[in-house]
Amino acid sequence: MEIKTLNSCINCDNLMAGNMCSVNNVKVTFNQTCESFDARFVIHKNSDCGNCVKHEQTSCAHPSTAVEGMLCTSYAAV
Repeated sequence: MEIKTLNSCINCDNLMAGNMCSVNNVKVTFNQTCESFDARFVIHKNSDCGNCVKHEQTSCAHPSTAVEGMLCTSYAAV
């Protein structure tokens, strides 16, 4: 069974120190979310060229070396 992260304030880019929301300017908890949710990008062990939206596209930073299993600093989540 794979454990996944849900959209909540804890993995939102708008979360600041002290669990303060920078958009709504309120303190939030783990189980809250809102329409201004902006997911914090997290690379995981399965992130590589094979599931990058730039793979085999003109936006790929390293088209001659990009292969499944490789990961670069230009990785973009699907």
